[in-house]
Amino acid sequence: MTATREKRSTLSLRDFTDEMLALDGLAALDEGEWTDEHQQLADELATKLATKADDFWEYRLTIKANAEAARSYAADISARASAFALIVSAKAARLAKRVEWLDRYAMAEMERSGRPHLQGEFWKVRMQRNGQPSVNITAPVESLPVHCTRTIPAVVEADKKAIATAILAGEKIDGCSVSEGSHGRAP
Repeated sequence: MTATREKRSTLSLRDFTDEMLALDGLAALDEGEWTDEHQQLADELATKLATKADDFWEYRLTIKANAEAARSYAADISARASAFALIVSAKAARLAKRVEWLDRYAMAEMERSGRPHLQGEFWKVRMQRNGQPSVNITAPVESLPVHCTRTIPAVVEADKKAIATAILAGEKIDGCSVSEGSHGRAP
């Protein structure tokens, strides 16, 4: 459930990350001692960050809901007006890209600040590792070991699962790497 609130003018996630890092640096300058002044600044920042976390996630949810509604609307009208559906589909794609950008932005700032989540009153935005590693292949399929390919009638393609298994087992395969992705999540 999202509550409707008036729009507040606050710092960006990047600004909050800078403020948190500056506060950490201030404590380090005081020989690592956490003073009452540091705590007061941290409390003020935490209150503002909680509001930002809620506003950020509600904005993201609104954009995501708009993207899903636009996609659904495009599917409903495509049979009647394919030209108009293309326009709406493009908007849905732009909105979906915006959601992806917002996710990357939030995670980059959480990672940069060394804090694994943004906690608000309504939402807790946190980084969560994807369940499966992502396999990136830049090498031509023909140059891969045979056990890392599969044959689909008349087509040889890279077998990402076999490549991931081989690389994670320590085998070096030129032109392939395994990376772990992450995505934003709020219960």
